[in-house]
Formats: sequence, C-alpha cells, structure tokens
Amino acid sequence: MSTAEPGEGAPRRLVVVGGETEREIELPRWAREFGGDVAVVGDTLAVECLGTPTPYGQEDTGSTLNAYSVTTGVLRWTWSSTYGATLSPLAHRGHLVVLNGYGDRATVLDPADGRAVAERALPGYSYRARLAAAGDCLAVVCTAERPTHRLRVFRWK
Repeated sequence: MSTAEPGEGAPRRLVVVGGETEREIELPRWAREFGGDVAVVGDTLAVECLGTPTPYGQEDTGSTLNAYSVTTGVLRWTWSSTYGATLSPLAHRGHLVVLNGYGDRATVLDPADGRAVAERALPGYSYRARLAAAGDCLAVVCTAERPTHRLRVFRWK
C-alpha cells in the first residue's frame, strides 16, 4: 500500500496492490491526508484520515479512522475518538487496536462494523505514539524527536 498524488489539484489516493489487482481508495473531501499507518484484518483496511490541524492552545477533538473493503474500496465504517487523536491502527488477533490521546488509552475495534469491543487505560503517555503487539503484550513507543524514545509494555488482561 502506498499513497499516490497523481497531479496538482488531484485528490490523494491510497493504492492497495495484491496479486493481479490494484485498488485505489480516495481521500475523503474533508481530510487533508492519510495517516502513516494502515492495518488490514480480513477484507477490512483501516487508515487514519487527518483533518485540519488543531490551532495551538485548543484541545484536539480527535481524528477519524476510516475502514474500507480491500476488495471493493468502498467505505465500510468510520470511527472517531472522543479522547484526542486516533493513532497507529494495528491488526492483532483478528481485531483492530488503536491508540487514543497521547498513547494513554487503547481501544479494540471489531473490523466488521467498527464497534468498540474493549478499552484499556495505559499508564503514562507518549507523544506521537506507535503501537506494536505480540501475544498478550502491547507495546507503545514515543516517536517524538528526542534523544531517547520512551517504551512502555503492557500485558492485555
């Protein structure tokens, strides 16, 4: 998968390539760009769509995770965080896991309909957090430009 910008004034697209097929997913009109991470569970591709940046000093009201059919490219559902930005969608154990706020809350979504099936508060925070998982462990790393990166690992209960 990659983003493509065919020409000036043309809408950005997410290009999904698999086997002999290629599918383009167009950026929603309200969004300025796709987020850096995508997650695929079955036929569902989830990607963050970023709107207009929040002015300095104003609370971030969240961003939107859009889920598309890999086969058809049709939008299946959207999910918006009410707790800061949605970051780093991750496919894990047949579900989608997203971070909220500054990496201090994880939400597990059903890929079929975007319904939240679990949520967990994660002690601490990480600016520009990224997510990784293995087995029952969830790792959150701060990717902000700093001399050291902060890594937090949790067991999912």
